[in-house]
Amino acid sequence: MRRLFYITRSYYPDKSGGAIVRQGAVKCLSEYFDVYVVTIGEQECFDAENKIYRFPYGYNTRVMFAFERVGLLEDYLKPWINNVYKKLVEIVDKNDIVFSTSGGELACIIIGALLKKNIGVKFVVNYHDPLIYSRVNGIKIDAKFHVSRELSEMKYLSIADLIITSCETNKKSLTEKYPQLKRKIVNNYFGYIEEFNLKNKVYTNKLRFAYGGRFGKLQSPEIFAKAFANYSNTDIELFFVGNYKDYQPIKQYVDKFVFIEQLPYEEYLDFLLHNVDVGLLSLSSTYLGACIPSKLYEYINLGLPMLGALPDGDAKNIINNKKYGIACSYNSIEEIRKAIDCFMDSKYLFSFRNAVLQDRNKWRMSYLSLELVDFLNNL
Repeated sequence: MRRLFYITRSYYPDKSGGAIVRQGAVKCLSEYFDVYVVTIGEQECFDAENKIYRFPYGYNTRVMFAFERVGLLEDYLKPWINNVYKKLVEIVDKNDIVFSTSGGELACIIIGALLKKNIGVKFVVNYHDPLIYSRVNGIKIDAKFHVSRELSEMKYLSIADLIITSCETNKKSLTEKYPQLKRKIVNNYFGYIEEFNLKNKVYTNKLRFAYGGRFGKLQSPEIFAKAFANYSNTDIELFFVGNYKDYQPIKQYVDKFVFIEQLPYEEYLDFLLHNVDVGLLSLSSTYLGACIPSKLYEYINLGLPMLGALPDGDAKNIINNKKYGIACSYNSIEEIRKAIDCFMDSKYLFSFRNAVLQDRNKWRMSYLSLELVDFLNNL
């Protein structure tokens, strides 16, 4: 079985959405390849049973990110890059695949490029999210100063044998920025991980909505709190699940809606299944149209219709075009309120739910990964 080195910044025991997705991807790829994971850890070690290499950061990441901003480093994980490369250059050979993921950082991509250049491995770049502070369809993530990343991105992508995006919006952006790389760039949606056992859904007199995930500026879940503020608690129940206590914009709504501290992943899915009728998802920047929140796939797995507050992009298109719910502009409270009114009509609620359930199997990671395996086998 061909060896594949899966290089990722986030992985188990990290409980973030990105880390959970990467665990699922490794499980799927392990059906077809001899997969070794290379990731971050508190100390350098090799977990032989699970085939995981771990390497520490090496330095204060805030300081290193400041160096990255002004161009003194190509990526804030430079010390980690050096440690990983020194180890892998002794292990990999030209018949191996190096699969470099990115959740916004360049580090894993740099490692893959170095191994490609010096050993001749097959080098694959997998964008879970765009490279942070690169331009996506001409837009940067925010106005903070950061040296251009396009020169570095282009330098390493030009070495890659294959570039895989997780949404068509980012594929389009990369193709337009680097037309000479067009033949290398493909898209592969990642989907949900383990198929959840759906039980008979119990509905109540209240319509139940839930937002679960990060509480931060990029998600701005307070937009839902504002939109729901004038609705009666006798008709609608709104849940917020996650680490909300330190997020200032949501604090004024803590007594208005139901807030629950972050739950373990399986427990969170079980909560959604038994207590929620509509899943909420949000991204509050035009730049983030090139990202698909993993919760979109979680909601499909659970057969939940969706209400989105989103920029133009794949997530918004999937929800609206496939009639899985209603995705509104992230900066329009009025649009969201009209969507809430629509969900209160049970015929729409059940129509959206039926559309999700009809397509559910098509969004399994194990199914979608078959396309990914074909891409890799053709290298």
